[in-house]
Amino acid sequence: MIDVLNPHCLSEPVWPRRLPRDLAFPDVPVHVNLEVSARQYPHKVALRAGVRTWTYAELQDEVERFAGFLADQGVGHGDRVAVWLQNRPEYVIAVYGAWRLGAIVSPLSPMLTAEEAPFFFTDSQAAALITAPALHQRVETCEATPRVVILVGAEGRTRTGTTLWEEALTSAPAPAQAVSASDMALLPYTSGTTGRPKGCVLLHSALQATLFGAAVWCQHTSASVHFATLPFFHVTGFQQSMHTVLATSGEMIVMERWNREEAARIMEERRVTNWVSITAMIIDLLNHLDERPRDLSAIRFVAGGGAAIPEDVHRRVRETFGVSLVEGYGLTETISQTHLNPPDAARERCVGVPTFNTRCLVLDKDDQHPLSADAVGEIAVSGPQILEEYWNRPEETVEAFIDIEGRRYFRTGDLGYYDADGYFYIVDRLKRMINAAGFKVWPAEVEARLHDHPAVSEACVVGVGDPKRGETTRALIILKPGFRDRITGEEIIAWSRDHMSAYKYPREVAFVETLPRLASGKIDWRTVQAEENTRERNG
Repeated sequence: MIDVLNPHCLSEPVWPRRLPRDLAFPDVPVHVNLEVSARQYPHKVALRAGVRTWTYAELQDEVERFAGFLADQGVGHGDRVAVWLQNRPEYVIAVYGAWRLGAIVSPLSPMLTAEEAPFFFTDSQAAALITAPALHQRVETCEATPRVVILVGAEGRTRTGTTLWEEALTSAPAPAQAVSASDMALLPYTSGTTGRPKGCVLLHSALQATLFGAAVWCQHTSASVHFATLPFFHVTGFQQSMHTVLATSGEMIVMERWNREEAARIMEERRVTNWVSITAMIIDLLNHLDERPRDLSAIRFVAGGGAAIPEDVHRRVRETFGVSLVEGYGLTETISQTHLNPPDAARERCVGVPTFNTRCLVLDKDDQHPLSADAVGEIAVSGPQILEEYWNRPEETVEAFIDIEGRRYFRTGDLGYYDADGYFYIVDRLKRMINAAGFKVWPAEVEARLHDHPAVSEACVVGVGDPKRGETTRALIILKPGFRDRITGEEIIAWSRDHMSAYKYPREVAFVETLPRLASGKIDWRTVQAEENTRERNG
């Protein structure tokens, strides 16, 4: 049995031989990484968006000028700066400019509505907001809107009391302020699965742990060309597509909104080498490439997550890119990964092993004692990437942590297990269980199995009422191109009966053209569940 309190007990074939079990991370704030890259590679392309490029020297200069503008507006150490944008070069500059002053960045989803956004301004007490005109229109009459507003992509002064991005960059560069790795860097918000969204207090040291951990684990170098398609407000895009790139002096290609045809063209023409994505984007691109192949031979690293990745997708990635798809696991509260698959020993449908300096337990759902291999329980993690606390939520902070043998573990709310070799597997969210005739059904597990069907592009499984079973499973499925009108729901159910346990397989199947999604691109299963509940109530 593996002593999961001691990751050094992982079997030797699991942990990459070339890597140590623990790393010493930089004891400086994250914005120093860009300063170092700008000194080492001043003329190298750092960022590319459309037809425009920024060298490292040019990027650092604009960061310093934007910091100068914020300083002139009275923004300083400890102030919260909200960034409410799609992926754009200005996003990167705003984040690093705020950090140069010791300010705290709060990334917000562009999908927030006029009713939702004010909560985040008020809860964080943001002093400044960087946003686009279309987003600002949603809140321009809101009293909670921060006092300093910078508009990106606006033509002329279109709003009273706002500053255009171009004007802000005319400011004199601001000198770097005294900021340490132990200072707060980031205030991202959870999706609010148990009520109001919660702000996560994350230090610069936590960010350094996951961005440098990923760089070493995945062998990112200054020659790497990274394709930034994940939204920057999401922790995976924020860390893996932005900060890891700049810390390793690589090249970042920014895509504002996902478009599979444009993505395929960029990947071929710019010779993209590294792509960290989510399951939905990977499937969408693969479906497009099936119809219109491209030369993507430059790719040497593809990573994914956010939902169970089917075996068929793993196979198609190997055939299309010539590399294995590397899965990982993390949360907003852990500012990206706590687990990664060893690139040379990756396993499918598996999130890998605890990363550098990280320990992980599986806890019994009832009494929270640590479980042994193959037993399903709640995942709990301890490491340098864990949040300090929830912003102004002391009671919820206490509930989120547990002390075991002198170590503080964060309770993730995810169910999973580890095998005899120390690989971890996520089963589902603790609160997503379907109780079908007394049997526990985890929708993510059923979804993963449905993806093995040759006709299934994507699936979302929910629980619905059933007079005999109390609750049963319904699968909403998007079919692959070419399978519409060629297969029935009854055929999917029959296939499922042969490939799943009797209590698991979906009793109902509905074909849909689209599924609601979060801004990160993941399927929004909570909305699907709510819609199906409403449909059931209305008959």
